[in-house]
Amino acid sequence: MNMDNLREEIDEVIKDYQWMVHEIERLQKMLYSSKSAPSSLVSQYGLEVAMPKAQGTNYHAEEYQEMMDARRMKRLERMKGKVEAIDKDASSLPTEKQQAVLDLLMIGFTYRGIGKVLGMTISTVSRIKDEILEHLVQMSHIKDFLRK
Repeated sequence: MNMDNLREEIDEVIKDYQWMVHEIERLQKMLYSSKSAPSSLVSQYGLEVAMPKAQGTNYHAEEYQEMMDARRMKRLERMKGKVEAIDKDASSLPTEKQQAVLDLLMIGFTYRGIGKVLGMTISTVSRIKDEILEHLVQMSHIKDFLRK
């Protein structure tokens, strides 16, 4: 993977950071929440008791659910790795200014918004972002993870 592609991928992770954090939470709830009790363990009343019951299980539905859960788990692990790698390397930025700009970029601020909050021009914010990306490209955590 060349440096330009790596730089673009890191930039994309920064832009998608907030979304990934929310998606990780959603997937974790979906995958790890307790499933509802099987119907065989739920009491039945009235006419339901006398009605005939389906025999066996629908394996196709169970296999499909397992396949979907496996796909969600894979996506969850991939996103968690990206978020953890960015978090780990973000703390190693050399200046407080770079850390502040990165924090605001990760929560979705525009260059203009960052400039307003931090009292900088848009071109200064852009220059600092370029410095951040150069630093992150050199960091092993991001590089190793994105190459997987």
